[in-house]
Amino acid sequence: MPAKAPHRARIASHTPGRLRVKLARNRPDSATWDRIKTDLEAQPGVAGVGVNPASGSLTVRYDPKRHSTAGILGLLEDVDVLIDSLTDIPGLATHTPSVGVAIDDLNARLSRRLGCPIDLRVVLPLLFVGAGTWSILRHGLMLNKVPGWMLLWLGFDLFVKTHPPDRSGSGET
Repeated sequence: MPAKAPHRARIASHTPGRLRVKLARNRPDSATWDRIKTDLEAQPGVAGVGVNPASGSLTVRYDPKRHSTAGILGLLEDVDVLIDSLTDIPGLATHTPSVGVAIDDLNARLSRRLGCPIDLRVVLPLLFVGAGTWSILRHGLMLNKVPGWMLLWLGFDLFVKTHPPDRSGSGET
């Protein structure tokens, strides 16, 4: 049985806590609309899903403290609704998807799966530092190959890039 093609969509409107998408011309049948709605509503942090098959519209109400924009887009992707262009998302221009957004989304997903908090902003750099230390201890500085000090640098660099300075408290009152 061939795999079903994903449903292409575009963002119609987005505010934190509410995302509305319009599906492209090849709209799903009523059973597929029901499956999409049921699957999305089963996700923690999703408060409700509205579907309008006549207009091809899907509205997701969610807890913005629990899901980032990237997280909600990931949930849509999980139910085979793919957004055509991320540049069309209102309000996302200031929140361009980045490594930090991806790490936050992965943190939330892993924490839900494992049942304990995970902070990949610390774990990933420590993995690089550990691999670099092990490499240096085992093989020396390896200046003729990928050196251990390079892994140390990558770990440090990843830590710094995933912990940007907090500019919200920049002395303004």
